[in-house]
Formats: sequence, structure tokens, C-alpha cells
Amino acid sequence: QGRELIQMTAEAEDPGLKELITALEGLQATDSWGSSKERAGILLENAESARATKQTDRVLDYCAEAVTLSVGCLGEQRQVLLGALDGTQEKVMALMDSGEAMEGALDVLVTEVQIRQLSAEAHMDKGQVQEAKGELEVAEELSAKLSDEVETARCLRSRGMLCLMQKDVKTAEDLLRRSIELCRAAEDPKEEAAAIKLLIKLYRQSEGMFERVCGLYHELLEALQRGEDAHGVSMTLLKLGQFRLEKHLADTSKGVELEFADLEMTDLDLGGALEYLLVRNE
Repeated sequence: QGRELIQMTAEAEDPGLKELITALEGLQATDSWGSSKERAGILLENAESARATKQTDRVLDYCAEAVTLSVGCLGEQRQVLLGALDGTQEKVMALMDSGEAMEGALDVLVTEVQIRQLSAEAHMDKGQVQEAKGELEVAEELSAKLSDEVETARCLRSRGMLCLMQKDVKTAEDLLRRSIELCRAAEDPKEEAAAIKLLIKLYRQSEGMFERVCGLYHELLEALQRGEDAHGVSMTLLKLGQFRLEKHLADTSKGVELEFADLEMTDLDLGGALEYLLVRNE
């Protein structure tokens, strides 16, 4: 009853919303709605499995069919629904409270975002930059409309990867930093760590970035610790120790005198990684 009252109040305040809900209810009453929505979800799962086994062409086939089904589910009401969203969490929650028909429609949009993300990644695997960019533009637009910080962060991270493929380092850096900020706001350390790893990869290829890379490794360690990823912490300590050691060896070959504090930090990093590996292998 509470939901019905909320829905009646919202419809009274916005006649356009009432028309949209009525249209969505009509769509979802058809046999094709349920079968198309379910099929799109299955195709997404198939595409994820195919990507895990590096079957890129199959991923793209699954995603293309799934997008067609997802868009077809909503038909003309897709644009109407997008127009009703304003990019705030409050609006999304208000629409969800307006009834099951709206919940189902929003779920279709969420699935479409995930499909397009996966499609973009597959296109990047094949080096198809423009195709990947097109998928990401739609996915990011939908994510922003849905006020989904994590999916938006993933889009930004993927766009950052695209920029790296095109050697656009400055734009890649900006996009990855924005992705990290959104992940922190959404409290998603796993996605945050993925974006930081890309920044590390970016800076490790540049001269004069030793301190910045070390700082990023520490940001990565913090994200992994928040995500309770003990193995990730250990491997990161190992990579950081190796990175420091490579720098020390290069400096030594140039006749640079090493500071004891630098060597101590390297020893601590490598020691921490070794301690974890010894415990795990007991």
C-alpha cells in the first residue's frame, strides 16, 4: 500500500510519468518482454564467459544480440525514460518507488550499460578504437543518467585505456584520476585499484616519475587493504620493492650514492611480500 500511495502521488504531480508507467506496464505485460529481458541477461553471461577464455569474436556477437534485445525491450519508451532521469540518485530512487514496471525498465538500462562496457573491452582487445569509443560513449551516458558512480568510473577507466592506445597520455591521466575519485566516492576499492594500476603503468614508462610511481603504489596498497585483498597487497609490495631495487641499481651504475632510508624502504617492501608468501605456502 505504501508503494501504491507513492506511485499515485508521483503520477498526480507528473502526468508524463503516469503515461510512461502505463506504457511500461503495457510492454511488460507482453510475452516478448520477459523472454527478451531474460535472453539479454543470458547473453551477457555468455559474453563474460567468452571473454574469460579470450573468444573475442564470440564476445562481440553475444553483445551485439544482447544490445538489440535490451534496446528493443523498451522500444520508444527508452528515450522517454532517459528523459525522466536527471542524473541524481534521488530521481532514480523516486522512479523505482513508482512501481515494478519502472524497476524492470531501469534494470534493462543497467544491463545495457554492462553489455556495452563488455563490448567496448572486446573491441579494444581487437584494436578497434572507434567501435570501442562508440560503445563507451553510450555506456557512460546511461551510467550518468542512472547516477551509477561505479559504472561511470569503469567507463572512464576504459576511455583512459583507449587514450593510452592512442598515445594521448594527458587525457588518459585525467580520465583515470576521475575514475579513481568516483570509485573512492562509491567506496569500491576493487575498481579503484584497477584504475590505479593503469596509472602506474602509464608513469612507469616515463622518465623522472620515480616518486610519483612510488606514491601510486602506496595508493594501490591502501585500496587493496580496504578491499581485504591480502594476495594483492603482497604482490604489490613485491612489485614496489622490485621497482625501487631497479632504480637503486640504475643509480649505482651511474655512481650515485644511495641513502640508507631508500634501501630500508626497499627491504621492507620485499620483506613484507616474502612474509606473506611464506605464510601462504605453509
